[in-house]
Amino acid sequence: MSTLPELQILGQATTAPVLGIDLGTTNTLVAVWQNGTTKVLCNEHGEALIPSVVSWTDEGTVVVGEAAVARSRIAPTTTVHSVKRLIGRGLSDLGEEVESLPFKLVNAPDREMAMVQIGNRLVSPIEVSAQVLSQARAQAASALNRPVSDLNRAVITVPAYFDDSQRHATREAAKLAGLEVMRIVNEPTAAALAYGLDSDESSLVLVYDLGGGTFDASLLRLESGVFKVLATAGNTCLGGDDFDRLLVKRILSAMGPEAPMMNPASRAAIRLVAQKAKIELSSAQSTEINLPFLTADASGPKHLAVNLSRAKFEQMVDTFVKNTLKPVRRALKDAKL
Repeated sequence: MSTLPELQILGQATTAPVLGIDLGTTNTLVAVWQNGTTKVLCNEHGEALIPSVVSWTDEGTVVVGEAAVARSRIAPTTTVHSVKRLIGRGLSDLGEEVESLPFKLVNAPDREMAMVQIGNRLVSPIEVSAQVLSQARAQAASALNRPVSDLNRAVITVPAYFDDSQRHATREAAKLAGLEVMRIVNEPTAAALAYGLDSDESSLVLVYDLGGGTFDASLLRLESGVFKVLATAGNTCLGGDDFDRLLVKRILSAMGPEAPMMNPASRAAIRLVAQKAKIELSSAQSTEINLPFLTADASGPKHLAVNLSRAKFEQMVDTFVKNTLKPVRRALKDAKL
């Protein structure tokens, strides 16, 4: 249903605070639904986005969000990012992307499920996601000036193309974070609602949702304020992470003989500046990628300095963009349009 004056569970209306959480591959966002209104909740610095990154210190302390991003440059092997692409999947499902990750992945001892090796222990993607959800819950509690225990219900969005295993894993992560999942909502439907498309007018909407790790295309028909999903297609292994990985690969290739000398920390630093450059090119025609003292050999320190234009970057990622059109065409065909 497109409008939710009262969110209901098992037919019982509730006016208690309900969190809406966009658990993203790259960033997570939390909002609250209360008394018929929605409000995005920020941290004490006024920032709404929580990087979906989790890091473990040598003492076993868990760090989440911006602090974890900062640690990724000094502790890349114990800092986990893009876990949404791992949840509910085994190593055989992941392919070559495993090789580009700074942290080590292994299968669970008793089943085909990717696990992250942190020191001597194995951490499941469900546990990592639970840490991100816990951070979102804590941020909401702080913003609302309420005890965390007051905020124990949530609606969580997932890619429309998530299978049952991935949806179940998301629910399990929420449970670990102390949250009762009132509803799992497909991200394209949530996006349509967020853009105010839930009017009384009849319309046909195509939602093109290219996220950090996944891509969804959904066709929705709006009639009398209610959305009906006509068709959905997508790729759970296509997103901004692939753009970043390709850019890192090109940078390493340009560095020539120095590239093999890169330790995990240097590669993590390159990934962060590549991601930053990608974002900058959304509004700028060109950007500079600079990393002084990236590595060193007997001849002295090595510096990274690359100028990247938007036109060049668009040319680089053209194949990825074209690959998003395949699910779009499939959705149109399935909807008989």
